[in-house]
Amino acid sequence: MKYLFFPILGLFLLTACGENQPDTPLIERNPEVKEYFVTLEEVVDEYCNMVEQMVEDAQAIDAKEEEGEEATIMDGLKIFENMGTSMFKMARLADKIDKMERQHPEFEDELSEADFKEFMGIYTHMIKRFYEMGKRLEEAEKEKKAKEIAEESEEEEVLEEAESQETH
Repeated sequence: MKYLFFPILGLFLLTACGENQPDTPLIERNPEVKEYFVTLEEVVDEYCNMVEQMVEDAQAIDAKEEEGEEATIMDGLKIFENMGTSMFKMARLADKIDKMERQHPEFEDELSEADFKEFMGIYTHMIKRFYEMGKRLEEAEKEKKAKEIAEESEEEEVLEEAESQETH
């Protein structure tokens, strides 16, 4: 029995010491982790900003055409210029992320439960950014549809009025 006591005590102490979680978050303890997430967040923000800017530019072109002006090639080129600039920036940031991941492929295996929860919180924040972008795009689409429906209703009313005047 006493032969089992020491190995069990050793396992208990090893397990108890292994479960001690540091007080500071991983992102503050490890500058490489912080750099990784800052870079990843930059990619997400750049993508979302690019998409939102494209929508705004397209809406500006639509508004211009509704006012009777013609959209110019420069209007279209502005959209592609903004998109190209963002794509270049995202590609550079993605390369930086790939390089960091190649330098530390074992990092995920070293995460504690608290570290994993911290990672999940950070990823959740990024997913929320995509969700917010999607909601803004959805609202813009709803506004466009409502405007189209209102215009169609006005046209139908004008046609009905014209028909009623012809019959009288």
